[in-house]
Amino acid sequence: MRVTQTLRSINYEINIYRNSAGNPPYGESLGNGLFTINEDRVNLREEPHVTSPYTGQELDVVMTTQGEAVVDYRPDVYQLMESEDIDQYDGDLRYLLIEHYPIVPAFSPEMYLEDGQIVLKEGIVTE
Repeated sequence: MRVTQTLRSINYEINIYRNSAGNPPYGESLGNGLFTINEDRVNLREEPHVTSPYTGQELDVVMTTQGEAVVDYRPDVYQLMESEDIDQYDGDLRYLLIEHYPIVPAFSPEMYLEDGQIVLKEGIVTE
């Protein structure tokens, strides 16, 4: 629930900026249709992040090309892959989290393993 509340607040600030500037507060491009959020352009007290429901670590919040805030669960997936000694996975890595935890990684971009690195893609699960 906290992830949802935090994203709702961040999306509110993104929408205020978009309504006045005409476009979302794009920061650095992360590739595949995802961006950091330019904190200087929105009314955020600190860098946008959420606490992971899986590990308790801080996870970055990034933004889609449409200006929707989403959670970057890559640190959790890397940690899970290391602890379970997983070096290959076919398909969206969010399902790996679902296989090991009773919580769905909602509001997150698709993640795939490419050349040993987890790559984010813009497709999103919102339920």
